[in-house]
Amino acid sequence: MTRSLLVGIGQSTHSITTRMTIWSAGYKVRKIQPLEKEAALSQGADFIGESFIFGVGSGLVVWEYNRSKLKDAKKEAKLKDEGRARDEKLDFLNQRLEALQDVVRSQGGQIELLSLKDKVDNEETRSMTNGAKKRKGW
Repeated sequence: MTRSLLVGIGQSTHSITTRMTIWSAGYKVRKIQPLEKEAALSQGADFIGESFIFGVGSGLVVWEYNRSKLKDAKKEAKLKDEGRARDEKLDFLNQRLEALQDVVRSQGGQIELLSLKDKVDNEETRSMTNGAKKRKGW
């Protein structure tokens, strides 16, 4: 069974390659002589072997391509997550900054009063130390 299958494949490949060769030379194909059984068997076995190698190579290329795409997709997802986390942190910091600005605005008058009080206290302290220095003879 496998022997007759290989002979059939060998005859088919011979027929196809011969037709293509004749057509590429610019002639019409009239009749193609079949190969002897041993030559057809050999050509069929070669075709099956080469097809297997081609299939394995193609499968590896497709597998590697898919693996690369998955790796890129994971990398892209990670970058999106990092960007999303960065945006959330930035939003949080912006909200915090706005809250602090509101507090500063609402307490702006109180801060001015405190700074004036500090100035008065500093002047009083300076005048007291200057008076003490004068008394000691400095």
